[in-house]
Amino acid sequence: MFGSLTALGIGICRAPAVSEDSAIGVIFAAFFALGVVILSRQGGFRQDLGSLLFGNILGVSTTDVWVTLVVALIVGGILPGLKSSRPHSTHDGPFCGLPRIRA
Repeated sequence: MFGSLTALGIGICRAPAVSEDSAIGVIFAAFFALGVVILSRQGGFRQDLGSLLFGNILGVSTTDVWVTLVVALIVGGILPGLKSSRPHSTHDGPFCGLPRIRA
């Protein structure tokens, strides 16, 4: 439901003078503000906005830190081996036309 509302909102916000990125930013900010309003209206919500945005650093366990480190090392070891030009061509057509990038 919210995905459809987001797509509809971006389509409505996107005028010829407004870029798609700007429309996405406007919709993101509006939905974020709506979420804060909805949470603040709930009776059981008594936390500050900082804890809503960033969470509680004391709630992170040592296991969470180690798992994050291991996953980061695995991904960091795999990514250099994937030197395909496909990600460049799927995101930025003009960039892919530069020399030394095969498309």
